[in-house]
Amino acid sequence: MSETKPIENNKKIIDNNNNKKIIFANSIIIFACVIFLLTVAIIRFNIMDGRPLDKTIIPYVSLLVIFALCFCVILFALKYLDLPNYNTKMFGVICFIIAVNYAVCILIEKLSIFAMPVTLTVLLLSVFTNAKTAFLGNVFSALMLFITLTAMAVSGGQPIPQMLLPIIIFTITAGTILSIVINTDIRRFTYVIRGSAVNLISLPIIILYQLIIAPQSFMGLLSELPFAAFMVLGTVLLALLLQPIIEVIFNINSNFRFMELCDHHRPLLLRLAKSAPGTFNHSLTVANLAETCARAINENTYFARAAAYYHDVGKLNNTRFFKENQFNDTNPHDGLTPEVSCDIIRKHASQGKQVCAEYRIPQEIADITAEHHGTMPIFYFYNKAKEMTDREINIKEYCYQGPIPSSKVAAIIMICDAAEATVRAMKEPTYEKVEKTVKDIIDQRLRYGQFDNCDITLKELAIIKNTIVHAFGGLYHERIQYPEV
Repeated sequence: MSETKPIENNKKIIDNNNNKKIIFANSIIIFACVIFLLTVAIIRFNIMDGRPLDKTIIPYVSLLVIFALCFCVILFALKYLDLPNYNTKMFGVICFIIAVNYAVCILIEKLSIFAMPVTLTVLLLSVFTNAKTAFLGNVFSALMLFITLTAMAVSGGQPIPQMLLPIIIFTITAGTILSIVINTDIRRFTYVIRGSAVNLISLPIIILYQLIIAPQSFMGLLSELPFAAFMVLGTVLLALLLQPIIEVIFNINSNFRFMELCDHHRPLLLRLAKSAPGTFNHSLTVANLAETCARAINENTYFARAAAYYHDVGKLNNTRFFKENQFNDTNPHDGLTPEVSCDIIRKHASQGKQVCAEYRIPQEIADITAEHHGTMPIFYFYNKAKEMTDREINIKEYCYQGPIPSSKVAAIIMICDAAEATVRAMKEPTYEKVEKTVKDIIDQRLRYGQFDNCDITLKELAIIKNTIVHAFGGLYHERIQYPEV
């Protein structure tokens, strides 16, 4: 019972924090709704009173609505949709992308409303975050443009642009499709083709709207088609141009970069496959598990796969000392004391970070190589040391040196790494045995405080456990015995 108390206490703390977040989020949303209704009321009463709208506070209230909506959308994304690897840097990236899209659209609107790169936000967010964040960012950008362009027209005594509403509908429709299709295959050529195709296919929405609402101005619409053609391809090319700029400014990696790192012909992966084939195949299996788990809890699947490929590169310095690379009966640990063997094993975490630096692997992946064992004890050599002496053994001398996981992806790889190694060692794995093993692995790391620094919830850990157990059913299924040829 004593072992379950820390887990129960953690659950109570997490539940209390979630309740506070829900109350705070609902309060902000209610505030935004009140501001929005107030804006509508002001517009209505000013029109009824016959006041010139450019003499009112409508533009200023509209800006207030924009900021309120901004705060609500971002808060909703962070708290409820699990923005991947959320930190101040990622928050800055999202705000920067939305701001750039907003500024470019406002400037180009002077030329033609059809030339605005309205899907730029979703194209950029799709390669830096996940589909849900890209969708939310796109909806928010559409709302910003609608409110701003309407406020600009009203405050200047001009009629609201007739094509504004269909443009906004186009933005949300095309952006929703793009947020889904872009994340399924992150390659530059595919990115350009899909981005341009979705924009092109979505254009009939504007034409159909114009035919239904104002057929008399259809010929004027045709004169705007060259600008629409510019928008279709220009938006995708602008997104490709801005991606490396954002990477440099914020020192962050896009999903394109993570996909490139997963190429098996990368120098470090080639070296791993040649020098430590057992570790390489273990990493491939962990990558499949980690990607599936990341998708299940809305984390960045490309980052998870890339990090899993490189998590054990520190073993390259002493490949023979790791069981998966021992292809004969000799074990170099047989002639060493448990203390020395333990030191060799645990160094692979810190040495992995050095190897990543040597091959210029991104910092967030290098961090996971050092974090994927956290500060867990190496029980095999700890128990072996206890058997060899009667004196009391300090378990801290047989622990990895950390640090503990600092992101949800690092926690996923920690669990998948231990689960793959343990289940592979089973002689006759069954569903019940695998389920119990994975549960024990997670509970053990909870007791040792390995997830205290990565903001992962018990619900997400349960999802990860079920995902791994289900995945192992496909990895280690039974095969029929074929007759000898």
